[in-house]
Amino acid sequence: MLMESLFQAYVTVRAEAGQQDAQSGLCFAIIIPVFNGESYISETIHSALGQSWKNLQVIVVDDGSTDNTLELARAIRDPRLQVLSQKNAGVMAARRAGFAASCADAVVFLDSDDRLRPDAIERYQRQLRAHPEAGLF
Repeated sequence: MLMESLFQAYVTVRAEAGQQDAQSGLCFAIIIPVFNGESYISETIHSALGQSWKNLQVIVVDDGSTDNTLELARAIRDPRLQVLSQKNAGVMAARRAGFAASCADAVVFLDSDDRLRPDAIERYQRQLRAHPEAGLF
């Protein structure tokens, strides 16, 4: 399903993000935990990589899928994409693994069957700039 609202994805801001130089722009990590998501994962990854905001990393955490999810994710070539694999431990463990692997200022958690509008991260960035005191959207 297409993410319709600006606030449907969880956006977590790291403590250091408020200290960023306004000219450098925030770096976002889009973390996608997935288990047996071969039907949607390619489209989800491409929606994340297709953002108008280019300062981002996309981290896919395969949570022990038994279908072709991992192969499909690894087939996508983009320097901003990182694909991790772990034994099945649940969605929260996959999210934590993705968060630990990110080095971004702000983190967006995206379900593996969702899509982002092309300007979603740019819109999040504007909201974060307008409300630097916010830690979660």
